[in-house]
Amino acid sequence: MAITSLFIDLDVLKARVGLSNATQADQLAKLNQALQEVRIGFYKSLGAARISQLLAVASSDAPATSSQIDRTLTETTEVNWVKMLLLRSMPSFFMTAAVGQAWNEENLTQSTDQFAASKEINRLNTEIQSALSSLMGEDEDDGQAVASCIGPLTTQPRPGESIRSSS
Repeated sequence: MAITSLFIDLDVLKARVGLSNATQADQLAKLNQALQEVRIGFYKSLGAARISQLLAVASSDAPATSSQIDRTLTETTEVNWVKMLLLRSMPSFFMTAAVGQAWNEENLTQSTDQFAASKEINRLNTEIQSALSSLMGEDEDDGQAVASCIGPLTTQPRPGESIRSSS
């Protein structure tokens, strides 16, 4: 059973994630699993009523109204969310399955430094959470004070990591 994307055309999503050549059954199964998790995440975060509102707005390449901006934000968030889930699952996928040449040719799934992949996953997660807050209306000024910690944006390397290969 193929799962469809929620807000964006599946072919556009695959191209934006960098997996437009994914055609094998195992590859599509991983993509379908990620799409299903994203769909559930959107419904749990925003609720069915808000999802219906967002789906009622037509997709726009040049959003101008707040509803068009929210719709475009959902599309971008869906792409980022799928990308984050695939980045998390790719290492185990590569160890447990025979991988086609197309996956090795795509930028997203090429062998990458584990530290760099972890940083990208954290960055995407931060963007997704920020977008979901915005779509729920939590970022509006309601007179409440907001506090945050200021710290390093990246995890510092462990001692010796800069002189030794992490693999």
